[in-house]
Amino acid sequence: MNQYIVGHRGAAGLAPENTLKAFKIGCENNADVVECDIHLSKDKKLIVIHDGILDRTTNGKGWVKDYTFEELRKLDAGDGEKIPTLEEVIDTVFKYNKKLIIEIKAEDWQIAEELTNAFIIFLSEHRDIIPHIFVHSFWHEVVKNVKEKFPEVQTFIIMMLGLTPEKMLQLILNAKANGAAIENDYISSELISLAHKQNLSLNAWLLNDQNSFDKMKKLGVDGLITNYPGRFKI
Repeated sequence: MNQYIVGHRGAAGLAPENTLKAFKIGCENNADVVECDIHLSKDKKLIVIHDGILDRTTNGKGWVKDYTFEELRKLDAGDGEKIPTLEEVIDTVFKYNKKLIIEIKAEDWQIAEELTNAFIIFLSEHRDIIPHIFVHSFWHEVVKNVKEKFPEVQTFIIMMLGLTPEKMLQLILNAKANGAAIENDYISSELISLAHKQNLSLNAWLLNDQNSFDKMKKLGVDGLITNYPGRFKI
């Protein structure tokens, strides 16, 4: 792909984040790709929500992992929207012929490992989605595990680190990833040049104002991640 706009959590600035409403609005408002976050319910269903705790984005309280999918489904995730499953998000996004970033979330390594194993099983049963997804995670070992199981999946590590460009590049290579999603303050022209020389991609987040978007676009990052996909143009 050439440079592309990513709707963060669907379109988090335009609708309740990580809801089907947000994904529809993101797809209809100039996003080439939309991004979602996944967790596991108590009964091991892959669901789409950012936090491991329900309190911020729903009218529920406590840990996502302590509730069954049926219990989670009764909650309001904003504007009367329900917490969707990964499968529902995929179906919605693909109807618009858009691509989907799936971020694997976790509060600790044990949860990360369990979630990754469930996601790997899901992917093995839905191989047809592989050309249309990217897998991201702050857990670099998770990214490496997914890549080893599915070499054809586009994988990205997520970073919010003030390291040298060489050290950041090495983290991408260590994870056998296709690139990285990096907080925009830590992206430099030198890093982009090093990455592109090795055919690695860089996505910048979170670009919610024109200045930061224009700066990253001019530097030549591949993906521009924003809560307001309709606000910007490539």
